[in-house]
Amino acid sequence: MARTHKTAHIKAQMAERARQEEEARRKVVSARTRSQRSQALQDARDSRASQFGPHATTEGAASTGDDANEEEDEKEVEEEEEVVEEEEDEDDEGAEEEDEGEEDAEEE
Repeated sequence: MARTHKTAHIKAQMAERARQEEEARRKVVSARTRSQRSQALQDARDSRASQFGPHATTEGAASTGDDANEEEDEKEVEEEEEVVEEEEDEDDEGAEEEDEGEEDAEEE
């Protein structure tokens, strides 16, 4: 009986470590996505500043259509984020199903 309890305890520890590792991976992916979005917006601002000068306003950019390009860039970044979030949700669902399977196995 001690063996079974020890095995269950070890499995629980391994599951917790796997969950923590997955959470850390998600945070890294999320940080990368935010970083990429931030970089894309900064590049758009730099581009606008190089075209219209360091004190360029959105109104000045809008007259040439540059603002529309920035909006398209923002939409693309948002779409990428949605895809990443959907993938994370799918991973979460898979992890929950695995956890339920482990709990059922422990009860037997």
